Amino acid sequence: MTCNDVPTGASLYLDANVIVYAFIGISSDCSRLIQRCKGEDLVGVVCTHTLGEVCHKTMIAEAMKRTGRPAVTVRQLREESDLVRSLTAYSEYVENLILRSNLTIVPLTAGHLLGSRSVRERYGLLTNDSITVQVMREFRISSIATNDSDFEGVEGIQVFKPSDV
Repeated sequence: MTCNDVPTGASLYLDANVIVYAFIGISSDCSRLIQRCKGEDLVGVVCTHTLGEVCHKTMIAEAMKRTGRPAVTVRQLREESDLVRSLTAYSEYVENLILRSNLTIVPLTAGHLLGSRSVRERYGLLTNDSITVQVMREFRISSIATNDSDFEGVEGIQVFKPSDV
Protein backbone atom coordinates (compact mmCIF):
# COMPACT_ATOMS: atom_id res chain seq x y z
CA MET A 1 0.00 0.00 0.00
CA THR A 2 1.17 3.53 -0.69
CA CYS A 3 1.06 6.66 1.44
CA ASN A 4 -1.80 7.80 -0.80
CA ASP A 5 -3.89 4.84 0.42
CA VAL A 6 -3.97 5.91 4.09
CA PRO A 7 -7.67 6.30 4.94
CA THR A 8 -9.03 9.55 6.30
CA GLY A 9 -9.09 9.63 10.10
CA ALA A 10 -6.43 6.94 10.48
CA SER A 11 -3.82 7.04 13.23
CA LEU A 12 -0.45 6.59 11.63
CA TYR A 13 3.11 6.48 12.92
CA LEU A 14 5.44 8.60 10.80
CA ASP A 15 8.87 7.03 10.44
CA ALA A 16 11.87 9.34 10.21
CA ASN A 17 12.58 8.58 6.55
CA VAL A 18 9.14 9.81 5.48
CA ILE A 19 9.65 13.12 7.27
CA VAL A 20 13.17 13.50 5.88
CA TYR A 21 11.97 12.81 2.32
CA ALA A 22 9.47 15.64 2.72
CA PHE A 23 12.24 17.98 3.98
CA ILE A 24 14.59 17.12 1.12
CA GLY A 25 11.73 17.49 -1.36
CA ILE A 26 12.17 14.11 -3.03
CA SER A 27 8.70 12.77 -2.27
CA SER A 28 5.45 14.59 -2.89
CA ASP A 29 3.70 11.56 -1.31
CA CYS A 30 5.51 12.24 1.98
CA SER A 31 4.88 15.98 1.78
CA ARG A 32 1.15 15.34 1.21
CA LEU A 33 1.07 12.94 4.14
CA ILE A 34 2.44 15.59 6.49
CA GLN A 35 0.00 18.13 5.06
CA ARG A 36 -2.84 15.70 5.78
CA CYS A 37 -1.67 15.57 9.41
CA LYS A 38 -1.54 19.38 9.54
CA GLY A 39 -5.07 19.52 8.18
CA GLU A 40 -6.18 16.93 10.74
CA ASP A 41 -7.21 14.51 8.00
CA LEU A 42 -4.89 12.00 9.71
CA VAL A 43 -3.58 11.55 13.23
CA GLY A 44 0.18 11.55 12.79
CA VAL A 45 2.17 10.09 15.68
CA VAL A 46 5.91 10.26 16.32
CA CYS A 47 8.11 9.48 19.29
CA THR A 48 10.81 11.82 20.51
CA HIS A 49 13.48 9.33 19.39
CA THR A 50 12.14 9.63 15.83
CA LEU A 51 12.22 13.43 16.02
CA GLY A 52 15.85 13.24 17.15
CA GLU A 53 16.65 11.07 14.16
CA VAL A 54 14.81 13.50 11.85
CA CYS A 55 16.75 16.44 13.28
CA HIS A 56 20.06 14.64 12.76
CA LYS A 57 19.31 13.47 9.21
CA THR A 58 17.90 16.81 8.06
CA MET A 59 21.00 18.56 9.45
CA ILE A 60 23.18 16.27 7.37
CA ALA A 61 20.96 16.78 4.30
CA GLU A 62 21.21 20.56 4.65
CA ALA A 63 25.00 20.32 5.07
CA MET A 64 25.24 18.25 1.88
CA LYS A 65 23.20 20.80 -0.02
CA ARG A 66 25.17 23.73 1.38
CA THR A 67 28.58 22.20 0.62
CA GLY A 68 27.64 20.49 -2.64
CA ARG A 69 29.14 17.25 -1.34
CA PRO A 70 27.35 13.98 -2.19
CA ALA A 71 27.83 12.87 1.44
CA VAL A 72 28.70 14.52 4.73
CA THR A 73 29.79 12.41 7.68
CA VAL A 74 29.26 13.10 11.36
CA ARG A 75 33.04 13.33 11.67
CA GLN A 76 33.13 16.09 9.03
CA LEU A 77 30.41 18.00 10.84
CA ARG A 78 32.32 17.73 14.11
CA GLU A 79 35.39 19.14 12.38
CA GLU A 80 33.44 21.97 10.71
CA SER A 81 31.68 23.68 13.59
CA ASP A 82 31.29 26.89 11.55
CA LEU A 83 29.26 24.93 9.00
CA VAL A 84 27.07 23.44 11.75
CA ARG A 85 26.45 26.89 13.22
CA SER A 86 25.41 28.20 9.80
CA LEU A 87 22.76 25.53 9.22
CA THR A 88 19.25 26.76 10.01
CA ALA A 89 16.75 25.27 7.53
CA TYR A 90 16.74 21.84 9.20
CA SER A 91 16.12 23.35 12.63
CA GLU A 92 13.30 25.57 11.38
CA TYR A 93 11.75 22.57 9.62
CA VAL A 94 11.83 20.42 12.76
CA GLU A 95 10.50 23.28 14.88
CA ASN A 96 7.65 23.83 12.41
CA LEU A 97 6.94 20.10 12.38
CA ILE A 98 6.69 20.03 16.17
CA LEU A 99 4.71 23.24 16.61
CA ARG A 100 2.46 23.36 13.54
CA SER A 101 1.89 19.88 12.15
CA ASN A 102 -0.72 18.63 14.63
CA LEU A 103 1.43 15.60 15.38
CA THR A 104 0.97 13.58 18.52
CA ILE A 105 4.44 13.45 20.04
CA VAL A 106 5.11 10.60 22.44
CA PRO A 107 8.07 10.88 24.82
CA LEU A 108 10.53 8.00 24.82
CA THR A 109 10.50 6.20 28.16
CA ALA A 110 12.69 3.58 29.76
CA GLY A 111 9.69 1.25 29.45
CA HIS A 112 9.73 1.62 25.66
CA LEU A 113 13.41 0.81 25.54
CA LEU A 114 13.06 -2.18 27.86
CA GLY A 115 9.97 -3.47 26.03
CA SER A 116 11.64 -3.13 22.64
CA ARG A 117 14.06 -5.94 23.49
CA SER A 118 11.42 -8.59 22.82
CA VAL A 119 10.64 -6.92 19.47
CA ARG A 120 14.32 -7.11 18.48
CA GLU A 121 14.53 -10.73 19.56
CA ARG A 122 11.37 -11.75 17.71
CA TYR A 123 11.75 -9.76 14.48
CA GLY A 124 15.46 -8.97 14.28
CA LEU A 125 14.84 -5.22 14.05
CA LEU A 126 17.47 -2.65 14.91
CA THR A 127 17.08 -0.57 18.06
CA ASN A 128 15.25 2.50 16.74
CA ASP A 129 12.82 0.39 14.69
CA SER A 130 12.12 -1.89 17.64
CA ILE A 131 11.41 1.14 19.84
CA THR A 132 9.02 2.42 17.17
CA VAL A 133 7.14 -0.89 17.21
CA GLN A 134 6.99 -0.84 21.01
CA VAL A 135 5.56 2.70 20.99
CA MET A 136 3.04 1.73 18.30
CA ARG A 137 1.90 -1.22 20.36
CA GLU A 138 1.54 0.82 23.54
CA PHE A 139 -0.61 3.40 21.77
CA ARG A 140 -2.50 0.82 19.68
CA ILE A 141 -1.30 2.21 16.36
CA SER A 142 -1.30 -0.46 13.68
CA SER A 143 -0.20 1.63 10.66
CA ILE A 144 3.14 3.18 9.77
CA ALA A 145 4.29 5.38 6.91
CA THR A 146 7.84 4.35 6.10
CA ASN A 147 10.16 3.39 3.29
CA ASP A 148 11.69 0.71 5.52
CA SER A 149 10.80 -2.82 4.44
CA ASP A 150 11.79 -4.24 7.84
CA PHE A 151 8.40 -3.27 9.29
CA GLU A 152 6.60 -5.47 6.73
CA GLY A 153 7.58 -8.57 8.68
CA VAL A 154 6.09 -7.35 11.96
CA GLU A 155 2.80 -8.98 12.84
CA GLY A 156 -0.11 -6.57 13.20
CA ILE A 157 1.50 -3.63 11.41
CA GLN A 158 0.21 -2.25 8.12
CA VAL A 159 2.93 -0.49 6.12
CA PHE A 160 2.26 2.46 3.83
CA LYS A 161 5.17 3.40 1.56
CA PRO A 162 5.79 6.42 -0.60
CA SER A 163 5.23 5.51 -4.26
CA ASP A 164 7.58 8.16 -5.62
CA VAL A 165 10.90 7.28 -3.94
